[in-house]
Amino acid sequence: MLQSDSQSLVWVTGAAGAVGSAVVNRLITSGVRVAGIGLNEPDWTPPAELQYVSDLIHGESLSKLAELSGKPGSIIHLAGGAQVGPSFDDPAGDFDRTVTCTVSLLNWMRTHAPDCRLIYASSAAIYGTACSGPIPEARQPAPISPYGFHKMLAEQAITYWGNQFGLRCAIVRLFSVYGPALRKQLIYELSKKLDAGATRLTLGGTGDEIRDWLWIDDAAALLHQVIAHCSTDVPVFNGGTGRATALRDICHLIVGAHGGSADVEFDGHVRQGDPFSLLADVTNATSIGFTPTVLPDAGILATVKAYQANTRLAGQP
Repeated sequence: MLQSDSQSLVWVTGAAGAVGSAVVNRLITSGVRVAGIGLNEPDWTPPAELQYVSDLIHGESLSKLAELSGKPGSIIHLAGGAQVGPSFDDPAGDFDRTVTCTVSLLNWMRTHAPDCRLIYASSAAIYGTACSGPIPEARQPAPISPYGFHKMLAEQAITYWGNQFGLRCAIVRLFSVYGPALRKQLIYELSKKLDAGATRLTLGGTGDEIRDWLWIDDAAALLHQVIAHCSTDVPVFNGGTGRATALRDICHLIVGAHGGSADVEFDGHVRQGDPFSLLADVTNATSIGFTPTVLPDAGILATVKAYQANTRLAGQP
């Protein structure tokens, strides 16, 4: 028999990933009881108190987690496709990972935990390419990648379930999340090349591309904070800092953090599905008290130091 609901119990889907680990640690540090579900076992050392099910998200696996931990008071939903590039190679798989799993979660909530709150980690990729300046949440979505399109479909499903079935939900559109646990990203790729002795780095694009870089622990804090603002109206919050940083400036910060003077050049080739400008209008997030604590100059340095420490720990040259 399922244990009774606990408003202090939060489930994290996609808990095995980098952002998942930051959310789990944030919640546990805040005194919240946490359970997780994800396709893979965590690639980080989970806290002993974390109850976890390794499985796809569907009715049976969710009921299994409920048997193990009790039914949740809130769910932070991170599971789904994670990158733009692979979504072009396998759009059907990305659809299942993002849309199908979200609908399965919503339907389980509707029938088993209708009082539960849902916070969905969406993406700025839904805004598309024709953006300049701060982007408000009210902007019409215009995704250009399967990844962004599927995030939009998941948002639409959540909004419909909230409006139609009375589920209390909220959506956080994360911008460029970065930090030590995210190893498949620009900072780590350039760090590898610099550690190998590279004196010239050639990247795609123009270098003038604008991004809003959000420290991973700040992303976790915002997702946690939004729990209190879920409603059947399904409010949307941009997850960013409201500060624009050009790609070339990020690259120079990375080079500087390595103590080097490598030259950085750009080949002008823009990757498929890569917008020129993604900058968050953070009015909604600010209105609920969210304030980023780490900006790129400090965050890039901390991420590079973590990379170097992990490299030494692994005994790599």
